[in-house]
This record gives sequence, C-alpha cells and structure tokens, in this order.
Amino acid sequence: MSLFDRDLDEIEVSDKHVPLRIALFALAFILAVTAFAFAVTGLGHKDAGYYTIAAEPNDASPLYASGVSLRYYCDGESESIKAILREVEQVYGSALLESYRTLNAVALSPTQDNLAALNQNIGKPVSVSPALCAVLLDALEKTEEDRGFNLFAGPLYAEWTALLYLEHPDEFDPLNDPDEAERLERLAALAADHSLYSLRVLDEESCTLQLDVDERVLQTLEELELDAPILDLNLLHDAYELRMVAQKLSDAGFASGYLSADSGLSIALPALREGEYRLYALTAEGAVPAAAAIARGGTAASQFHAFAFEEGDEAFYTVADAQGQLHLRHPYLLADGQYREKLLSSLVLDLGGDAVAACYENIRLNSFETLRESRDYAASMSRPALCTAASADRIVYCNAAASAISAADSDYGFELEEIT
Repeated sequence: MSLFDRDLDEIEVSDKHVPLRIALFALAFILAVTAFAFAVTGLGHKDAGYYTIAAEPNDASPLYASGVSLRYYCDGESESIKAILREVEQVYGSALLESYRTLNAVALSPTQDNLAALNQNIGKPVSVSPALCAVLLDALEKTEEDRGFNLFAGPLYAEWTALLYLEHPDEFDPLNDPDEAERLERLAALAADHSLYSLRVLDEESCTLQLDVDERVLQTLEELELDAPILDLNLLHDAYELRMVAQKLSDAGFASGYLSADSGLSIALPALREGEYRLYALTAEGAVPAAAAIARGGTAASQFHAFAFEEGDEAFYTVADAQGQLHLRHPYLLADGQYREKLLSSLVLDLGGDAVAACYENIRLNSFETLRESRDYAASMSRPALCTAASADRIVYCNAAASAISAADSDYGFELEEIT
C-alpha cells in the first residue's frame, strides 16, 4: 500500500512495514538504517529519485543511526547523483553521530562532555557544548510550564520503557501488579517535585552547568534498585536530535529530502516537494488513514498514536481492568505518569519546520484530563492539529489552522469537523 498520493512516478514506497511510515506526509516512517546497511552511493547506475541515506557504521556508537532515517532526492546524470549522495551521506552521518552523542543521557561521549556527563557528575560543574546548553535551557523552560514534559523524569521513563519491552508486559502492568503501580507513582511524584532538582548555568561563556539533586531522590532510586539518569529528554529527545541534524544539512546546502524518526516525528527539508501528512485511526480492521493535511518543504510534524499498527509491534500492548475494559499502553506517557486515553491519535504540524515545537505542542494537546479541554486547546492553537477521539464513532477533530490546509479523502470514511 502506497501512502503517498503525489509524484508516484518519482517516489517508490515499499509495501512492507507500513506502520513505521506513518509520520512523514505519507512517505511516513522508513525503517531505521542499521550499522550493516549497504551505502546507497556505491553500486550501479543512479536515476533521479529518492534515496535512503545510510550512515556509516561506528564501533564506538553502534546504535547512533537506529530509529532515524533520511530520504534524499537527487536528479541529473548518474555520476553527479553518486557524488551528491556521497556528500549528503558524509554530512548526515557526521551530524547524526554528533547529535546522538550530545543528547545521550547514559553513555559518555568520547569527544565532549554530554548529557550523560551531567547525570554522572551530580553536584559538580560540567562544561558542555553551546548546542547542548541551548537544548537544556529550552527543555528546562518547558519543564517549568508543567504541561506533560519534565527534564527531570529520567527514572520514570526508564521504568516505563523497561515495562513496555517485557515479553509479557500486561502481567506487570500497574493494573495487575500493585508493586509496579507503586513504583511508577513514586517515580512520578519525585519528578513532579521540581524543588528536588536544580540545573544552573555557572558560566555562560564556557557553557558550564551544574545539576543538583536532593538526596531523597537518590535514596529512593537506591531503594527501588533503579539505575537511571535524572536528566532525560524523553518525548522531546528525537525532536531535538532531528532539529540538530536538519540544521547541519541545511547549513551544508542539502535541502531536498526529509528526516523521520520511529517516534512519529518528521522534518521536510526546505526544497522538498509538496506531500501529505496523514493521521491514522484505529478501527476493527486495524490502523487506517483517517485524515490528511497538505505538507510542504520547510515544515515539521509530530504524531502520537496509542495503538500498534500490526501484531508484534514492540512498545504497544493492551491490558484489561477488573471490569474487562481494555486499556492501551504505548511509549507516549506524559511526565506526570498518568494514562490518558481520550485521544487515540494526534498530529501537530509546525509550518516553520521546528520538530521540537510540533512535538511539544502535541505533548500539551495530550496533557489535558478531558477531550473537551484538549479540543478547546486545539482550537486556540496557531499550529495545525488533527486528532481522533477514543469514542465509538471516532470522529476526527481538526482545528482552524489545519482546516486551512486540510486534504481529507472521502475514502477514509471519517468526517472532518471544525472545533467549536
């Protein structure tokens, strides 16, 4: 099934792994390039079209290219295309490796102090790069808004992620396991108390920061036998990473492609052709396209979805409560540790191409307790937003900004409604 309805003569999309391609205007998710991928530039004749750019393997950071993909469009003669692809590959691989190491909350970077260095040197000054300093100050500002994101929620996300990837996660779900429920509640409560943490700029010129953490936090983690970083970008991690990589590509003059991440984020580089961002809904037949919005080069999108797209998808499962009601579990847990199922899927666009802004707005959209509150917030947003409600009819809600660029397909069988 092709998810892209335009320029099909120039863009080929595999029928495999459809759920991984949901975020980027229907080209959607491309499977993460592994360390064993063949370089796209080395073999045979090259025709005009889109190419998946393979980052070079790196023994020191073997997973740096996992979960992120770049597709790049080239035209011209075969040899010219090969030369361009080699250059793109070099810039992309270098930018991706640098951003991966910079934002890594667990493993130290061999080149410069990174997020892990702050986590491993609590109470000590650490000099980081200007890029990381800017990211952390931005994340700290968003944390202080207290709308679903928290830079200090590393232990909560470590616990939740570990649960999602268990062989039988439903057995240890907080609905079935009181001990796990208590662990998550304690970790969420720790993260919510901002007085327990401090991230200070000691020297602006050298970007020297210091993380201080109350002893009660460290004692609790020891009690729970949880070895986890305090500082963690969680739901915004991929957005910051894609922003950094996109900037490096643009600075080098490469603007004819798109970046995407398995977490539902995508950035259309400025010269990318027009396409569609598609929102997906859950039906008895599985995940289906529910609505679409026109997407152009220089835009970005964030999609959250609460359901697996096919059997065997990791990090998604269902669990039944005592009344037999099924609950959906997924990676998009907000930093307060509360499960909100009023929205099954939500898509937020940033027309300026900022994936961080799109993702954070999506977090905020999902942070409200009721559907009415989410709809009211969407109505007030300047960024386009689409969402499917967890109701029997599963109507798609579309704010005014999204209506202006909507591209609904009647074959989807979902009605687009203006939020009033």
